[in-house]
Amino acid sequence: ISSVFQVGESEIQDIRCLKSGMTNKSFLFQIAGKHYICRIPGPGTELLVNRREEAAVYDCIAPLGISEHVIYLNERSGYKISQYYEGARTARHTDQNDMRACMQVLRMLHGSGLEVGHAFDIRERIHFYERLCMAHGGTLFEDYETVGGWMEELMDGLDQIHSRGTDPRPRVLAHIDSNVDNFLFLENGAVRLIDWEYAGMCDPLIDVAMCAIYSYYNENELDWLVRTYLERAPEPEESLVASSYAALGGFLWSLWAVYKSAVGDEFGEYTLIMYRYAKDYYRKIKKMEGNKVFQKS
Repeated sequence: ISSVFQVGESEIQDIRCLKSGMTNKSFLFQIAGKHYICRIPGPGTELLVNRREEAAVYDCIAPLGISEHVIYLNERSGYKISQYYEGARTARHTDQNDMRACMQVLRMLHGSGLEVGHAFDIRERIHFYERLCMAHGGTLFEDYETVGGWMEELMDGLDQIHSRGTDPRPRVLAHIDSNVDNFLFLENGAVRLIDWEYAGMCDPLIDVAMCAIYSYYNENELDWLVRTYLERAPEPEESLVASSYAALGGFLWSLWAVYKSAVGDEFGEYTLIMYRYAKDYYRKIKKMEGNKVFQKS
C-alpha cells in the first residue's frame, strides 16, 4: 500500500478487517481521508484463478463503468486495491426491484459486444476441480460417480446446442460469479458489479443461473429471474439451458468448496446445498416436456 500510494506507512490508517469472502480475504484502510479495500487471495486461490486473465477482463470492461474502480492489481500475487464506496450496500436477493437492477447490469454486460481472449469452460473447470480435490485429499460424496455421470450428460447436451451450425446460442463476456454480494448499490443510485476473477466468454444464461443458485432460489424463483433477465417468457431451449447451468453450477461450486475445505476453508452447509442443486436440476431437466437433446437414445 505504501508503495502503490507513495506514502509512508504511518499514513495508512483505520485498518479494519472486512467480512471474508468465499475466495479472498479483504481489509479496509484509509489514506488522506479516503477509504480503500485491499484484497488478499485466500488459501489455494492461486490454483483457481488466473490473475492475468482477471486483469485483462478489468481492462476490457473499463469503458462500461459497471465495475469497481481498481487502483492496483498484481497479476502474480492477486493482491488488489480498489475504491471503497461509502454508504453502498449489496443487493438483496429477496427484493425483486434489486434483482431487476442486477439483471439490467448483466444485460448491459452481455449486450456490450466486449470480448476477451479466454473462455469460461465449465467442463474444463469441473474436471480441474475434481483433480484438485483428489490431489488434496478432499472427501467427495457417496453418490459422486452417479451424479458426475449425470453432469457429463448435461454438458454433452449443452455442447450439442452450442456447436450446431445454424442459430447458435450467443457467447458473450460473462461474469460467472454473479452473487448478489457482488452487486453494489451506491448512494447515487448506480449499481456496480465487482470481483471479476472468474469472468470469461460463455453463454449469457450462466450468469442468471449462478445468481439464482447463489441466492438459494427455488425453481419458481429461478424461472422468475430468467424471465426478468430476458424481459419476456423464455423459449423452451432457454429454460433448458438455464436449468442446465443451475445444475452444473451447483456441481462446480460443491467441488470448489470440497477443495477449499481440504486446504483449510470450511463453508458448512453451502457445499451440500450446491450439490443438491446439481441433483435436483438434473431431475427437473429429465422431466422437461419436449426435451430431446438431453434424452439418451
